[in-house]
Amino acid sequence: MQIEKRYEILDGLPTYGPMYIPISESGEEFYYEGFVVRFYKDDGSNWVGNFKTGWTQYSSVFAILDTDKIIVIANGQGYIMTTENQKPIATFGLAITELLKTNDNRFIAADQTDLEIIEHDGFIWRTERISWDGIKDLTLENNIVTGLSFDPMNDADGWVKFSVNLDTKEVKGGSYNRYEFKEVKKPFWKFW
Repeated sequence: MQIEKRYEILDGLPTYGPMYIPISESGEEFYYEGFVVRFYKDDGSNWVGNFKTGWTQYSSVFAILDTDKIIVIANGQGYIMTTENQKPIATFGLAITELLKTNDNRFIAADQTDLEIIEHDGFIWRTERISWDGIKDLTLENNIVTGLSFDPMNDADGWVKFSVNLDTKEVKGGSYNRYEFKEVKKPFWKFW
C-alpha cells in the first residue's frame, strides 16, 4: 500500500474548491465546523471531510499500516475511514482522550469508562466497563495495557490500577468492578 500523502489535517474549512463532506457517527448532516481533514484518493483527486466532534479536546489522525484504513479522532469521536469512501466504515467512542499504537499494528483508544481496541483489519472490540469516569496513565508492554481508573468513592487519591490483556481480552482491576451492587426488590406499592 502506498503511504505517500493520504491525508492532511486542516486548520479550518476551505474557503474555495469543492464543498466539504459532513461526516457524523449517525450519518446525519450538521452545519458547523468540526475537525477538518483532507483525503487524497488514489487517482490524485482529493476531498475534505468535516467530522462531527465528540466530548474531549483530543483530535488526531492515524493510518493503519498495510491497509487502506485511516483512524480519525475528532475531539473524542472516533471514525474509521478510507481515502476512497466519504462515509465511515465504523465509528466508536465519544469521549476518547488518548490513542496508543501497539507493535503489532493495533490501536488502543481510551474513553472515560473503557478501552476500545482497533485491530489491524479495522475490527473494533470494546472492553467491559473499567472506570466510573476517567482513565489515565496508559502504558503498553507485551500486549498488556495498564493504567489508572477513577473511583469517586476511593478514600485514597481516587485512582485504581487496571490491566487489559489484548490477546485474551481479560480485564483485571479497575474502579468499576470494585463494588458489588445488589438489586433491592420492594413491592411496587411501597415508595420508601
